[in-house]
Amino acid sequence: MQSTFVAHVRHQVGAYGSTRSYTYLREAGRELIEDISTFSDLDRDARALADWLSRREEADRPVMLLYPPGPEFLRAFLGCLYAGVIAVPAPAPHDARSVRRVLGIFDDAGVRLVLTTSELRESLTASIREYEGPASSISVAATDGEPLGDPAAWVMPDISGDTVAFLQYTSGSTGDPKGVVVSHRQHLQNPAAQAAATETTATP
Repeated sequence: MQSTFVAHVRHQVGAYGSTRSYTYLREAGRELIEDISTFSDLDRDARALADWLSRREEADRPVMLLYPPGPEFLRAFLGCLYAGVIAVPAPAPHDARSVRRVLGIFDDAGVRLVLTTSELRESLTASIREYEGPASSISVAATDGEPLGDPAAWVMPDISGDTVAFLQYTSGSTGDPKGVVVSHRQHLQNPAAQAAATETTATP
């Protein structure tokens, strides 16, 4: 087992490159459309985003990921880990209650930067600006357009198995959302434990 999730992904990219891919099935009416990205594609996009994050002052704090289901979330999540940045994944808010949940996570985690899609950027920015508090100055960036950084300029961050990979927040249905810290080592061990329990392989 690799020491960090980034090292694990890079090992898989080196081994399989364009011969293996991630496929997301997107609904289009009554049909399912395949959105396919090879391991090399995902690695390139992650390196580009990581390069951009390395030059953003807001990324010295946890970065929130607000995406609908789909490959853009995966690219943003990998980009954060490639940058050594703590990711805070959460469902994109769709009503007043979910907006309040997101705002609560902003305050708890000290978020200063939100990554999302072009389609959601404007509405998220408007919701944040209505909030009177530290979150009103948070930056919102869309990652589904042109690459924000240069994948060739990416440098492997100084991370270890104990480095925090992401914060997983509770739903907040019975109180304020509470964050659980997940390290790179724990993130690698989770699928291994699941594979052992189901007697399957943990290797992608």
